[in-house]
Amino acid sequence: MRNMRDEMIENIRRLSDLLESETKRLQAANNEREHWEKEARDLKNALNEQRRLLEEKPRIPETDSELRARCEELMRENAELAADLLKKERFGGDGESRELRELEQKYLAEAQNWRRERMALENQIEELRSELNSQNNPKPKPRKINGYSTLPSHTSIPTSETSSADESTATLGSNGTLENGNVHAELERQKRLVNVLRRKLQHQQIERFQQSRSFCATMK
Repeated sequence: MRNMRDEMIENIRRLSDLLESETKRLQAANNEREHWEKEARDLKNALNEQRRLLEEKPRIPETDSELRARCEELMRENAELAADLLKKERFGGDGESRELRELEQKYLAEAQNWRRERMALENQIEELRSELNSQNNPKPKPRKINGYSTLPSHTSIPTSETSSADESTATLGSNGTLENGNVHAELERQKRLVNVLRRKLQHQQIERFQQSRSFCATMK
């Protein structure tokens, strides 16, 4: 009897284990079924949404001749505008570069003239300086030997003539100083004139550049 009871207990235990494993398998199957059902519902909803969007999307009738004609007209207008824009940009760029080259050549020529004038003024100043130096520093009188001059013909010159010669030399020196001051004043005046002309040309160049930029901006 004891053996039978033990055997029954063992059978019950095995059946319980089998039932538990089967229950777990059924639970997993139910979970998987619910997952696939949810996936199916989502796919069905997405498909219905796509169908609804396709039905609501406005369709352009291919047989609408007026719409096609309007599209062709717009395409022709866009092509004409693009061609006009390219033409204006090409010719406008050439004209602007040509004007800039002309201005550059003009400025270079004026700069060369200024350099030549400056060199001429510098040469004149050097000549005047050398002349003034020669007038302010006359040649020394000849030395006397044994109380007699090396040039006996000059010993008979009166004192009044000698003093008048000294006065004329002093007058020449003062005139040379005045002339030197006038030359410096003229040089300063020329320098100021050159600076004024340079500023005026730079102002004209800036105005021309601004006009070209505004022209390019309007073309865009």
